[in-house]
Amino acid sequence: MPSGVEGGHAGAEERYKALLEVTGAIIRNEDVGSLSREVARCIARIVGCDLVVFFLHDPKSGALRLTQVGTPTSENFSFPHAFNVEESPSGEVWRSQKPLVYQDVTGESAFPKIFDVLRAKGLKTYYVLPVSTAKRRIGTLAFAKGRACAFSPSDMEFFRSVAEQLAVMVASGIDRERAESYRQQLSDERDRLQLLLELSNVLASSLEIGDLLPAASSWLLLMTTSDCAFWTILRG
Repeated sequence: MPSGVEGGHAGAEERYKALLEVTGAIIRNEDVGSLSREVARCIARIVGCDLVVFFLHDPKSGALRLTQVGTPTSENFSFPHAFNVEESPSGEVWRSQKPLVYQDVTGESAFPKIFDVLRAKGLKTYYVLPVSTAKRRIGTLAFAKGRACAFSPSDMEFFRSVAEQLAVMVASGIDRERAESYRQQLSDERDRLQLLLELSNVLASSLEIGDLLPAASSWLLLMTTSDCAFWTILRG
């Protein structure tokens, strides 16, 4: 019998409900780090999944970074925090943008950084799929279970739906961060130009050197991170 809920109307209904729960969890948890466990618990109830792992691709280093491990319980998994693309199944999936399923990792000799951890915890089935939008390859999402050949085609289809929802959430978060950073840059530039304008007005209105230098020094301190300002005047 395939893992998870049996096929038919009841099974499909349960999966739709679970997908709604996952969508709700994504909406509630803008931080990816706080999302994975809630998703794992939801999937564990419907499919019987023992582990959910999210890897995020770092464009600067080219590495895949462990973002969060989610389990139905509080069990710890000592995955490496980062590894090169060629060192894991997630790297293969991220590069090809095609899912990979390992029906039994017991005899797998490749990717020891991942499979040794899975074997140590008694996990056998490992399914990895890309987390991507039409414009951005974000990372990968992986699911594991302690029984060989544990995931049915309907389970995998459900996982793909979860990955699609996660991709939209993460991409939106990245776009928000970039927009906020750009907004802050514009705000800083506006403030700098405003100070320059005010300093120009001070310089234009202060004819006496005794009034000009203290006023100009005050504005310079506002525009920089210095604690004090000195003027050196060359007298002819």
